[in-house]
Amino acid sequence: MPPRSGWTNLILGPGHRFKVCDSFLTNFHMPQSSELRLTSAFTGAPELLRVYREEVLPNGYLFNEFGDPMLIV
Repeated sequence: MPPRSGWTNLILGPGHRFKVCDSFLTNFHMPQSSELRLTSAFTGAPELLRVYREEVLPNGYLFNEFGDPMLIV
């Protein structure tokens, strides 16, 4: 399919099936953010929330643009 321009109504969130992506590099995101929805679409919401609850919050990782990164494989 050739490149196109314009608007889309595509929203990537929980339940989206990725077709070609096998890893994801991102920061830790604040609750209710669109970035967190995208990340949970890749990992699955229950798994991402478990990681935040058990690893991210207890260990004091930083959030947002200048925060700590995470690689999801």
